Amino acid sequence: MVLRNDVYDIHKEDTKLTPYWIRIPVAGKRGGINCPIALSSPIPEGARMKEAKIIKEGEEWYVYVTIEKEVQERKTDSILAVDMGIRNIATTVNLHNPRPKFYGKELNKVRGHFFNLRQKLQKKNAYGTIKKLGNHERRRVDAILHIISKGIVAGAVLTQPITR
Repeated sequence: MVLRNDVYDIHKEDTKLTPYWIRIPVAGKRGGINCPIALSSPIPEGARMKEAKIIKEGEEWYVYVTIEKEVQERKTDSILAVDMGIRNIATTVNLHNPRPKFYGKELNKVRGHFFNLRQKLQKKNAYGTIKKLGNHERRRVDAILHIISKGIVAGAVLTQPITR
């Protein structure tokens, strides 16, 4: 269930149970109901409440609240732009080196290799082997994605963005 920001209210009320409460409108109950909530992080000062989503997962209920807050703009001498794509998992470019750097060639090779293996095994009805193969592929892909993310961070550190 999605609640507009003018429908619900989160207020601070220091009690033994929790410091934050949410008032949710309910048909037939004047004033709605108050429910205690535990926040993953405190609500920053000056933040405006936006929509809230109430979700039930198993026996647990969760409230996801979107907030809007003004942030101070930082001035830097360097900018690193990252584009997440389909053909190349990531493409980066920065002000110090305008030539783009493409990441993901190895990832495409691994995915293509396992795709061909799965096709061959499906023709042989070897579904148990396909499942094992999928686990192996997932580990290889995770390792490559980790290497790519480390490469992007290393490139950002080399350009030394300086904040003013």
